[in-house]
Amino acid sequence: MYNNFMEKVILEGNISVKAALFSKWRTIEKIYVDQKKHDKDTNYILANAYQANIEVIKVERSVIDEMANGKTHGGLVAIASCRTYQTLDDLANDDFISIVEGIEDPFNLGHVIRSLYACGCKALLLNKRNLSHVESIICKASAGASEKMAIVMIDDFKKVMPILKKDYQIICANRTSTSRIMYDVDYSKPTCIAIGGEKRGLNRAILDAADIDVYIPYLESFKNALSAVSATTILAAEVMRQRLKKGI
Repeated sequence: MYNNFMEKVILEGNISVKAALFSKWRTIEKIYVDQKKHDKDTNYILANAYQANIEVIKVERSVIDEMANGKTHGGLVAIASCRTYQTLDDLANDDFISIVEGIEDPFNLGHVIRSLYACGCKALLLNKRNLSHVESIICKASAGASEKMAIVMIDDFKKVMPILKKDYQIICANRTSTSRIMYDVDYSKPTCIAIGGEKRGLNRAILDAADIDVYIPYLESFKNALSAVSATTILAAEVMRQRLKKGI
């Protein structure tokens, strides 16, 4: 595993801080909390922080306002390490993973991670990049799911796809003349779904490795593609539905 390029990030809000507190892939150095904040969820977070020997600093709300990027922190922020990322070897027991490519907006990436995690996806493969400056946004947009899902940064998908094909069926969201309706595909075997962003889609190495291309059927009057976030949610939910039905 390797670290991001920056040393520290500021995570904002109860959901993000709680997720990071129990994450395997980052550590919290300090927590700053509004000295007037005493709700049950905050008390739970602070109790676990004390137990983990994390420094808790009670301050006026204005101090947290200055530390945070926005006003939605709810009176709680944490100084944390950048998260570490995983390798393909770490995915040995994961039977539902996803490739997401071309989604650059951190809010959208966070929403994609949130949907994938909610539907049982165990790991996410991304083009290698420095996310250190947007980790807080991704964590908040994913409702903390980015702290719970393994994430692998890939240097070259052309080299990685033959390795993945040994263990997973590769299902690409890609509408062509030979694509199948997504509901007509069996996702009960170990599966990797691949989703591309609206502008660029998936790169050729991923498309060439596909075992099956699928598409989401729309009403005939609708001629445009759904957003990557919506498409991911629909496809991941179908994978989850089938796997739950078969007791996987």
